[in-house]
Amino acid sequence: MNDPNFQNDDLLDIHNLKTYFFTREGVVRAVDGVDFKVKVGEIFGLVGESGCGKSVTSLSILRLVNPPGRVVDGSILFQGRNLLELTDAEMRQVRGNRISMIFQQPLPSLDPIRPIGDQIVEALLVHKKMDQRQAWKHAVDLLNLVGIPDASRRSHSYPFELSGGMAQRAMIAIALSCEPELLIADEPTTALDVTIQAQILELLCDLRSRLGMAIILITHDLGVVAEMADWVSVMYAGRVVEEASVNSLFEEPLHPYTRGLIESIPVLDQDRKRLNAIPGVVCDCINMPAGCKFAPRCKVQIEKNMTICNKHEPHLLEVSPNHKVRCWLYEEFSH
Repeated sequence: MNDPNFQNDDLLDIHNLKTYFFTREGVVRAVDGVDFKVKVGEIFGLVGESGCGKSVTSLSILRLVNPPGRVVDGSILFQGRNLLELTDAEMRQVRGNRISMIFQQPLPSLDPIRPIGDQIVEALLVHKKMDQRQAWKHAVDLLNLVGIPDASRRSHSYPFELSGGMAQRAMIAIALSCEPELLIADEPTTALDVTIQAQILELLCDLRSRLGMAIILITHDLGVVAEMADWVSVMYAGRVVEEASVNSLFEEPLHPYTRGLIESIPVLDQDRKRLNAIPGVVCDCINMPAGCKFAPRCKVQIEKNMTICNKHEPHLLEVSPNHKVRCWLYEEFSH
């Protein structure tokens, strides 16, 4: 069903998304009330430490969450249609066609017993109704597009014959095969060396410009976000704790967690004996703290002895134009 409030430049609108895992130990609230929007042609950064819910959010969008996990509440509007209301057959027409995903590890995500050309052709035969010859030619063109040298020969290579960087490029080619409106890139450079990382990120920016697609860039690396993203949501313990344009976020980070992430980035021209670090680890998503989920690790809360932080959870508030934060330090702005 189309939503009459959906804006024309909104490609994706996620509201109150909750994805829980029902385990013997208890209910894991991996994603617990997430809201964000992605505009047409935008690079949207989804940032946070491991275990904060970024990848589960992306899998929820594609309805790829496996039992014992499931989406228990919320809506995921893609061009005005709620993906959670589509039939399985309708969702298969969206997944890999209009929304594609690049996973964290390229080699395990590729079929090890089929040449990479075959894996691209498969998507084209399913979604684009090409014949075998047209699909194979297009597959070679895509491998050229993502910068794989001697693409015609490489199209017959198996994944184990490719380097990590080449495998990641092959995955990008598969993801782009049906010219999606939205590409979800989940830690696309984690397993790659620094030089290849830079090449892959440059490739994604170039493809965004050429093809006009939007990208959700999921990462723990704020340096990557600063370089690539237009808009950023910072996640912690299954919730968005800050949301802003990339310039606003880095010029004036508001949430103590965001500040901690930025301060922990190494700076080449500064001589530091130790990097700044956020103490502790992400809270247990089965036994969440009663108040602010970041409070047990928050230097500001500890220094100011703000007892409210441990008792009540703050709301996500817009404290300046297009800048939202979930923190008791800013609740006064709502009055």
